[in-house]
Amino acid sequence: MTETTSAQSKTDAAHKPRDRPTACVGHVMIVGQGQFAVDVQALFEQADIRGEFHVVNSYLSALTHTQAPHRQPQVIIGSVQGLGDLARSTATQLRKFSPKSKLILIASPSELDLAKQAVNAGFDLYLSEPISPLKLKTAMLSNLKNVLPESEPQISLGDIDMVQQLLEDQKDISDVAMNILRQQSTIDSAIFIKEGKIPNKTIATTVRHGSRIFGMLGASEDTPMQFLQAWASWLAHWLSLQSKMQSMWKLAMSDPLTAVWNRRYFDLFLRQLLRRAQTERFRVSLMVFDIDDFKQYNDKFGHAAGDEILIQTAHLMKTVMRPHDVIARIGGDEFAVIFWDAQGPRRPNSEHPSEVRHIAERFQQAIVTHKFSKLHDQAPGTLTISGGIAGYPWDGTSAETLLDKADQMAIQSKRSGKNAMIFGPGVSK
Repeated sequence: MTETTSAQSKTDAAHKPRDRPTACVGHVMIVGQGQFAVDVQALFEQADIRGEFHVVNSYLSALTHTQAPHRQPQVIIGSVQGLGDLARSTATQLRKFSPKSKLILIASPSELDLAKQAVNAGFDLYLSEPISPLKLKTAMLSNLKNVLPESEPQISLGDIDMVQQLLEDQKDISDVAMNILRQQSTIDSAIFIKEGKIPNKTIATTVRHGSRIFGMLGASEDTPMQFLQAWASWLAHWLSLQSKMQSMWKLAMSDPLTAVWNRRYFDLFLRQLLRRAQTERFRVSLMVFDIDDFKQYNDKFGHAAGDEILIQTAHLMKTVMRPHDVIARIGGDEFAVIFWDAQGPRRPNSEHPSEVRHIAERFQQAIVTHKFSKLHDQAPGTLTISGGIAGYPWDGTSAETLLDKADQMAIQSKRSGKNAMIFGPGVSK
């Protein structure tokens, strides 16, 4: 390995382009200890945002610290969970003692309603998990201009951030796009109007790509229309690319026959969900089932009948499961259903296991009594399913072990005479 002199290293560093200049936000107060505080500080570092971090364990401690003038932070960031019912009073007091602080909340998907209420009560903004460095960088962009020293470089966004957003996240990129548009066009008044009325004293032009209209791009009346139209075209191209990528992603993750998720999505979702369940302490149940003697229906009635069985089986499962649960076709006639608690950590005496058991039994009954048109009168009472249900964390703590346990119970159901559903210890608790 060739050694490089320190002088040469400095020269190379001086000429190396910096796509993401480091920004400094001064004093950052993190409300929350342990892994939460570690994760928040790591997120700032990954986003190339420097700061002097101070950790407190509650919003009450934050209020105590902000009463000292020399301790007033530029950013106060904490979990929405720690607010309880005191969002308005907490925001009011923080504003009183630290008026220049930017108040930011972090919320899990199940806490979004609480986060929105807190913002209405006086907090500046919230970030929904999972939070990428780009999401933090974008959310803080407009806020940082007020707290950065003049000598410090400010955050800037570019097309590379748009590409990263498209690759990392299937959600709407319009917020990132509008931040870039305002920066690069210097149209500070620019707004993206997806629907609704155009505000007073605002000119607007259609954001259109081909025959697809995404909304309107508006700005103050002194903005040249031709200039605004050029940026509307730029925005339309990015939104069209996002739409196409979302369609491609859905095709890649969906089963074309049954229109439910496929094995690729199932593996990805289950791994991510179990990581969340470990942190947030909620239960997950995995059901694996297939159609008993499926081959004989294909052989006797033809593949069109087999396709109908698969399509309607998936449909029947969707009619009895909860909207947030996930069904996927993971093999020929094999399906998997992920039951989870979307409302966050379960309280004592949770009904999750019994609810899953009830759903499985309703599904079995629906299959047995359903009339499949291509099977004529030979299906009701004869077409059945067999499967197994494993529960996290008792039956497995990883996607692989949980799936293996559910598979084993499904095989046991077959051996016990079919038309059976075996529940693991984790679902029986």
